[in-house]
Order: sequence, then structure tokens, then C-alpha cells
Amino acid sequence: MNYPDDFNTRTFPAGKSIAISRAMGVGILSAFVIIVCLCGLILWTFKSVRVEPFIFVTNGLNDQWRIIMAGGSTPSTERTSAQIFQQSLIWHFTQNWLNISSDTDTNSDIWNIDCTREYCLSDDNDGQKCAIYCASGSDLLTKFKETVLPQYKTYESQNTTWTVVPESMRIEPAGRITQNGGTWQIQVTVLTGGTGAMDIVAYAKVARNIKYYPATMGYYVFDFNAYRVSQ
Repeated sequence: MNYPDDFNTRTFPAGKSIAISRAMGVGILSAFVIIVCLCGLILWTFKSVRVEPFIFVTNGLNDQWRIIMAGGSTPSTERTSAQIFQQSLIWHFTQNWLNISSDTDTNSDIWNIDCTREYCLSDDNDGQKCAIYCASGSDLLTKFKETVLPQYKTYESQNTTWTVVPESMRIEPAGRITQNGGTWQIQVTVLTGGTGAMDIVAYAKVARNIKYYPATMGYYVFDFNAYRVSQ
């Protein structure tokens, strides 16, 4: 006979209650076993997962960032975080400084220096308008306005275009680079409309002022000089 189901008689009135209790006990015990198994699975999963630190690396050639895992291959020249931020700043700045577009509106946006620091920090800043202003120090802006911009406007009126070849850009330290900035050398090829290309060597001095340039971790271009080495 199956106990206690077959003992549900008048002489044994507790048989039905015992059957219900038995079913609940089996269910609770089964749930407990499942929970124990799941806990064991979770512990095994955590032990099998290896947590490894990683860093973001950019080589300055194409502005592409790579993740280097601990124990993996490392670049031949390591960069500190300060160097990486400065390098990224120079990468974008050089492309804007050596750019003369066939679109006059694009030129006007990039070359616009009638801007404010508040605009550079606002959500309205799309990264193109006031691009040179937002990444330059006051002395460099004066130099751009008085020396560079008049020449660029002459080129623009002659339908001359300049386009930086991104994969040609090389950015290397030209001295000691610290948390507060340093001097960098840039080698880049610029296409000049349909007339050919010119190789340029430039030097950028980077300084830091976290109050006015928080978007670039406080870094800005203090001085920039470019020289044509071939045409």
C-alpha cells in the first residue's frame, strides 16, 4: 500500500494532511537542491573567469584606439595618459589648421575665431564650428588671425584646396612630455587640390588649463608652426 495516500480512512483522518505535507516537503527539498546546484555553478563561473586590466592605446597614425590586455602585445613606444590626450588633440588640430575646403561654409566654421569659451563648452558645439578657436591659446589665435587667415582666404579665393592625408600623419614627442604639456613634432602630407602634394613638418606646443579646456582634459595648443619640406 502507498503511504499515506492509501491510509485516508476514517480511522486515520490525518492521512490527507500528511500527504500534502509530504508533497510540500519534496517540493521544498527539490528547490533547495536546485538552489545549491545554481550556487555551485555561479562559483565555478566566477573562478573560471579571469579579470585582466586593460589600457586604451593610440599610435597617432589614424586616430584609432586599441585595447591592450594584460599579458598581450604592447606597442613599441608606450604612451602615458597625458601623452595620449595631447596626441589626440594635436591630431584633430593639425587637420583643422592645414585644411582649406572647397566649401566656403566649412572654412568659415573652422576658421571662425569670433567665438567664446562658453560656446566651446556648450552642447551646441558640434566640433567643427570654432574648431581652431576652441583648441588654441590666445597668442596662437592672434597669430592665426593676423598671419595665417589672410593667406588662407587668398588661397580660398583662388579655389585652392588643402586636404590632410590622415594615414600619413606622424606625431612624436620633440622633448619631455609632462602632465602639463610639451612640444610635439608632426610629419604629414597635404594634398593641394589637383596640383599634387606637399610634405609638412610642424611643431606644436601644448599647454594646460583645465578651467577653459575641460573637454580636452585641460590641454590646448599654445603655439603651432608648420614648414613645407617638399612639394
